[in-house]
Parts: sequence; C-alpha cells; structure tokens
Amino acid sequence: MNIKIKPIFLPTLIIAISIALTFILVVSKEDAKKVVIEKPSLTIETLNLKSRDYRIYINSESEIEPKTEYVITPYVGGEIVYASNFLDNNLVFSKGTLLIQIDSSDYSIARVNAKARLDAAILDYKLIQARSDVSQAELTANNYDNATDLAKKIPQLKSSKSLMDAAEANHEKTLLDLKRTSIIAPFNGRVDANFSEKGMRVSGVDRLARIYSTDLFKIEFPVSISDIQYLGIVKDSLGFINKADLKIDIKSKIGDSVYVYDGQFSGISGSVDKLTQTVKLNVILDNNKLSIPIDKGLFVESKIFGKTYEDVFVIPNQAINHKKEVYVVKGDILLKKEVEIIKRYKDSTIIKSGLENGDMISITPISIYVDSMKVNVLDK
Repeated sequence: MNIKIKPIFLPTLIIAISIALTFILVVSKEDAKKVVIEKPSLTIETLNLKSRDYRIYINSESEIEPKTEYVITPYVGGEIVYASNFLDNNLVFSKGTLLIQIDSSDYSIARVNAKARLDAAILDYKLIQARSDVSQAELTANNYDNATDLAKKIPQLKSSKSLMDAAEANHEKTLLDLKRTSIIAPFNGRVDANFSEKGMRVSGVDRLARIYSTDLFKIEFPVSISDIQYLGIVKDSLGFINKADLKIDIKSKIGDSVYVYDGQFSGISGSVDKLTQTVKLNVILDNNKLSIPIDKGLFVESKIFGKTYEDVFVIPNQAINHKKEVYVVKGDILLKKEVEIIKRYKDSTIIKSGLENGDMISITPISIYVDSMKVNVLDK
C-alpha cells in the first residue's frame, strides 16, 4: 500500500526530523573538560640595594693652553746681531736666556754722553749751592734780612737742581735703552712662532716672536649650566665666587700610552655660550706634572668631581624605565616605584629617593609590565 504524503506537509516533516536529530546529538555528547592555562612568569635578574655616599662628577674635554703667552716687540730699534737657536728649534728655554741681541753701539755712546752731562750738571749744582751758601752767610752777617731770593741765589740753585735731575733721568734712560737691546727670556718657555732673523733691522712696532711660558698651563673645560649645581660653585653676598673644593682628574692619550694629571680649579667664566649653553671652567696645570714633551694644544679629557651626596643608590641604567620608575621584587611579585634621579651617566644612574636599603630591584629590561605580575628570580 503506497502512502502518499501531501506536498504541503513536506517542510513540516523535514523540520521535525532536524529537531529530533539535534536532540539526539546533544543528549549523546560527553561533557568537555575545562583546561586551565597558567600564565607564564617572567624570569629576571635582580640587584640587592645598599646605599652609599657618592661624589658626583662631570665629564668634559678641551685643549691645554699656556697660561702666559705674548708677542716680543723691541723697545729700541736697530740691527739684530744675535738670534738664539731657540727661536727656530722649539726647544724649552730657561728664564734669563738671551733670545735676541740688537746692536748696542749707538746706545753705549748715548750712555757715555749722558753720563758726561750728568757729571757736569752735578758739578754745576754743587758750585751754585756753594755760592748760595756764601751769599746766605754774607747777607746774615750784614743783617740784610730783606734780601731778595735772587740775592740769596735761590732761583739759580733751583734751576741747577732741575738741570741735574733732568740729566740724571736722561742717563737712566740711556741705561734702560742699552739694557733693552738684549731681549731676555722672562720665564721658562718656548717659542711658538718666530718672525725675526739675524741682520734684520727692527723698530718698536715690529713683532719679533711669539713665546709662551711652560711653567703653568690652563685648560678651559666647557660645562653645561645645568651641571653647575653639582660642583658647589656659589656666589656669596658680596658677589664673589667661592673657591669650590673640586677634584679634577685630567687624562690624555698618546699612542698606546695614557697620562693622568691633577688639575687645580681657578675660576669659572661668567658668560654663557648661546649655542651650547655652557660656561668655561678654568683649570690650572703645573708643568711639573706633565710627563710628556708636548704641551700646547694637547687634547685632554677630564672628570670634574664636585659635591658628595650621602645615602644614595647607584643602579644600572637598564634598571630604570623612561618614566623614572624602578621595578622592585616583593616575594614573587613585581612592583614599580617612582624614584628621584640626581644624575644619569653612560652606564649608571644615581638615585636620591624612592628606594630603600635591602630593596631587590630588577636589572632585566622589561618591555611590558602588568601590575603585580609574577616573576622568577634568576639565581646567580
């Protein structure tokens, strides 16, 4: 017997079969087990903090320059009859060394003539003085109390005295001119540039050489105006700059050799370089501390030690993020602390506050931080 289903009931039948199959599948499905995924903890390296006193320093670079340098010019004219080898060999000369000799013949003659005039003036003064004494005695003996100064020979005596003083001054000038024909080294030094030679005729406007002293040198180290606070340089109520207690280590490298010197603070410039916002820290270097044969223009580096800060922490730069925060480990939890920075160096940072003795901080750079995240401390 064929049962025919009317087309109108076909959709209803299909829906009923679908519902039945869905029910059977739901009933027969086993419960799925819940899987708990543990978040992986971060493994870090730590540093146990201990406070200490720290003397802040500033790095700077500059060149050694002579403290005293000037150009030799002759006070008298004439022909150069002697020129020292020091003018051309750049070796160090001693104080008192004859560098240049100008022909002194004319000045020697002038000295002799001046001495003769001085002797004549002295004789004339003594003669007039004797006549004046005789006149004074005669006038007193004859009771000429109202005698004129001319009768007493007072004007004649004054004129003779003036002529004698002038002759003496002229004689001293000839002695000085004669002395100035010999140009003597005023200090231990070197010739930086020579503009003269034997046989040259010179006058008072000529430049003969440029020399500099090797006794003391100066170095002008540029220091940022923001770093002055670390040096302890202050101005008192009278406007004077204090003599700051600075320790200045100076280092130069020549080839494979490194030389270290001690510098002495001598002052600081008052003007600020508009481009670099720096001032010049003036340092004196004693030549006795230079153990190298070169000096002027030598490039040097320095560490300028200033104020000492007490109970601070020195931590590696990787331990602090860009927000001035440090990550501290408490048990297995990582917390962050905001800190106050005194100064940051190439490899380390000086912390003034925000941390405590015994704090264990992370020195592993952390790119992503979650508050109270768990960490594993790496055993050293």
